[in-house]
Amino acid sequence: MTRRAAALLLLGSGFVFVLASTSGLAGAAAGRASAARISAHLTRTSLSSARAGSVNLVYEFSEPSGSFSYLLSFKNGSTWQTIARLKKKGFFEGSNSMTVKKIFAGKTVEVGSYRLKLSADGGSKLLSFKVVGGTTAGGSGVSPAAPPATWSGEGCLGYKTASSANFVCDYRVEAPFSLTGYSVGGTSTLFYEIQCRKDTAPPQKVVIFSKVWYTKSQRVRGDFKVYGARATRDAAGNCDAAQGDAPVLIVSLEMDKVVGRAVLNVRIDSAVPWGT
Repeated sequence: MTRRAAALLLLGSGFVFVLASTSGLAGAAAGRASAARISAHLTRTSLSSARAGSVNLVYEFSEPSGSFSYLLSFKNGSTWQTIARLKKKGFFEGSNSMTVKKIFAGKTVEVGSYRLKLSADGGSKLLSFKVVGGTTAGGSGVSPAAPPATWSGEGCLGYKTASSANFVCDYRVEAPFSLTGYSVGGTSTLFYEIQCRKDTAPPQKVVIFSKVWYTKSQRVRGDFKVYGARATRDAAGNCDAAQGDAPVLIVSLEMDKVVGRAVLNVRIDSAVPWGT
């Protein structure tokens, strides 16, 4: 890959993409508890177990609630098996978030279908999501975030889903990078991670392993500019060139349902400063 690379992906109607290189509070809550409702959504409804730490549950109370609980269930045949549950009393209000990994409360994030019920004093919300896996190669799982088979393993390739803009880039240069763009109409989740791939040459299919060496995510709205953390360079060192492995930078912009349009631009350039 050249020392510089840039990529642009536009989502929305008519997308295009272009590639170029205390007790008082508790009492108050209790007095108003019966009317408190809860709304919620997941930033992704289909994810790999490796991304459980970067996909978020976002939930909001319509007014202060004296309780909050959730029940996570796994579909086992025709029945639903409880995986994790939480019940709390106190004072809960406003908008909050937690990762899917935290919802599992230390339990293994296995492939399958899940149901998550969240409750407040005045109502509940039921969500569903799937944890997906890939085929195996050489005993290692292939990440479901693997790019289309048309990627040669060089440069950056942009691809999209109905609700996300994505890039996969050869990261052997281990250089700084910037992520820019915008999210119109609402908030989106921007995340990037470092994985390894077999350093194969065309026409062999590019194989990306499921182990994630570094991942970071944040919520973005409107125009945004994010500099990649220096830790990505250190993480890339876990890909053993002597074993034929090469580091890969994967970037995704996940749109919330209310987002009308989003643009993602990736630039890998030694002139770009490192972020934190």
